[in-house]
Amino acid sequence: MAVYVVIKRKFRMNRPDEILPLLKELNQRAKVQPGYVSTDTL
Repeated sequence: MAVYVVIKRKFRMNRPDEILPLLKELNQRAKVQPGYVSTDTL
């Protein structure tokens, strides 16, 4: 049985030049963790 989970995040981007690299790094680190299945970024 397939399960599709949608997570939406809302936050203020006062300094996108600082936030976006941190989000990219967080995504990369999550992918190498045990138990990580897959993701679709919308």
